[in-house]
Amino acid sequence: TVSFRGYDISREVRKRRPGLYERLFGDVDMCFPNSEFFGKSLLALGCPPEKVRVQHSGIDVAAFPFRGVSRLDPARLKLLSVGRLVEKKGFSTALAAVAALASRYPGLEYTIVGAGPLRGRLLHEARILGIEERVSLPGPLTQEAIRDRLAQSSVMISASVTVA
Repeated sequence: TVSFRGYDISREVRKRRPGLYERLFGDVDMCFPNSEFFGKSLLALGCPPEKVRVQHSGIDVAAFPFRGVSRLDPARLKLLSVGRLVEKKGFSTALAAVAALASRYPGLEYTIVGAGPLRGRLLHEARILGIEERVSLPGPLTQEAIRDRLAQSSVMISASVTVA
């Protein structure tokens, strides 16, 4: 069996190397894309339909209950992002937005949870933007710890971008 979760089945693979998985499709018993969209992408690449079964990423959404919307407290504005520290997750864009808000919200804090190759660059960007005191990157956390951070946060930022 083979799992497909992102880059390995992205538009670039379909566009630039359409026959890339031809041999693989003949050898595998089952392919598990993590979304309906990627399932259709596998079919477009020639995977037999009987070998495609969508297997969504496992997360217990009941463990992350909606708390309702409340008025934001400008003196205690806590922003949170969670993800792999890579360009497509848009953390640089989020940092620029935080910098733009910093003067209006003196209590603003921004936490980016995750690990990845851009950690140093993101810390550098925060320093250049003058918000390094407001930004923290604690690294990867357990689901329980992320749940706690979400419960304490005012806003969750998910700023994905398209990259080269």
